[in-house]
Amino acid sequence: MLVLAMLFSVFPSVAPLDTSTSWSVQTLSDYATRDSGRVAIDSKDNPHVVYHIRDLTNLSLSEAFYELKYGSWDGSSWNISTAFQYALVLDFVLDSNDNPHLLYRKSEERDNLSYAKLTEGKGWVSQTIDSNDGGVSLALDSADTPHVAYFAGAQLKYASYNGTSWDIRLVDPPEPLEGPLTTRIILEIDQNDIAHIMYTTGDSHINYIVGDGVNWNVLTFFEGYKLKDMVLDSKGYPHIAYLDNAGASIRRQRYARWNGNSWDSQNFQVPEFDYGGYYMDAKIAIDSRDRPHISYSIEITGSSGNLMYASLRGNEWEFQSIDPENAYWAGSIAVDSNNNPHVLYFSFEGQPRHYKTGYFINYATADLPEVSETVSDSPLLLIPAAVTAGVV
Repeated sequence: MLVLAMLFSVFPSVAPLDTSTSWSVQTLSDYATRDSGRVAIDSKDNPHVVYHIRDLTNLSLSEAFYELKYGSWDGSSWNISTAFQYALVLDFVLDSNDNPHLLYRKSEERDNLSYAKLTEGKGWVSQTIDSNDGGVSLALDSADTPHVAYFAGAQLKYASYNGTSWDIRLVDPPEPLEGPLTTRIILEIDQNDIAHIMYTTGDSHINYIVGDGVNWNVLTFFEGYKLKDMVLDSKGYPHIAYLDNAGASIRRQRYARWNGNSWDSQNFQVPEFDYGGYYMDAKIAIDSRDRPHISYSIEITGSSGNLMYASLRGNEWEFQSIDPENAYWAGSIAVDSNNNPHVLYFSFEGQPRHYKTGYFINYATADLPEVSETVSDSPLLLIPAAVTAGVV
């Protein structure tokens, strides 16, 4: 059945930049590569991070030495160790027992996709899932079983662990894929163990499909946009951060949420005349009241950038600048049980980074005042902007 889903645009209500909040920022490492960092929060509200570093100081590009790092905060200091050598991190989550699960790729075997879990007394136990040369994403179901969505050439695949091996199935996409696909793909699993997959094709088409791992339904197709991140709220509804005018010299960061019947969408960036630059990347997290928290990066010059934080409070976006000068890339964001943000990002530290040494990776957090409203308590003010079609 063909259905029409109305995509809306909003004249956003924008609060002035909040300069009253103090962010605690710590540098975890040098030599990090862009978009290699992930952060997750455990049951005690302590952050866990993964990232990989690359040191080419005395090597050629083909001889890169990579290390995959895993770290956790114990309340007073970071405990960081090497999980794997010659490995690149791809995704990372914590299960209900605070055990870390990650996807990685061996740097000397760039076409493989590997999974690992860390448990007490066993260390990291890993296994190879499949060949892979594109985007990947990891999620856990209600039983902490891992599921993976990934591109392999021009194929979209879905893998789930059955206790002894991986069940791998092809997913029939809403439009033909032209591989190899290296674009971003996001997998989330809702409270009913239904998988939600969102990905970009052609650098400007966002596809959204849901299924049980065997049967899939196409819900929405957005044309002219590029996906940055997606997360589900307590109802299983997706919230996304994305770019319009993808590939153009001027790109606008946007936020959208599914309200059960249609998409609500609005621009969320600080007005360009106040904080100009080239919008690079965005990450999104949802708190206990289903409110979005977004970290995003703006490149100002080749060696300076601004890392911004935006949160929707009522029907008004509030903005803070975490790192107004040295930021380069928004790595990851998570929210703890007190609805405070934890952000991982990459920075220049005041100078252009050489391709042989990479970037600095930083962790930032802040204690924010609590807000009583939920998303459903404060609907967005909408005007029709476009129509997208999907099959369900």
